[in-house]
Amino acid sequence: MKQSQMLIPTLREMPSDAQVISHALMVRAGYVRQVSAGIYAYLPLANRTIEKFKKSCVKNSKKSVPLKCLHQHF
Repeated sequence: MKQSQMLIPTLREMPSDAQVISHALMVRAGYVRQVSAGIYAYLPLANRTIEKFKKSCVKNSKKSVPLKCLHQHF
C-alpha cells in the first residue's frame, strides 16, 4: 500500500496534554491517538510497524529455538 493511500494524521505542533516526550512524538507522527483517559488506539501506521516487528522476530527466532511468545503492547 502506498503511503499516500494510508490514513496517517500527523500534527505540526506538540500536543498540549502530552507529558512524556515519547507520547508526544508518537501522537505527532500518527502512530497513536488518545481515545479517553489512559486508553490509546493504534492507528494504521502503528499496526503496520508492529506486524513488521512480529515478522522479524519470527524470522530471527527460526534460526534458533522456535518458541513463540505473545507480549503486550505498550
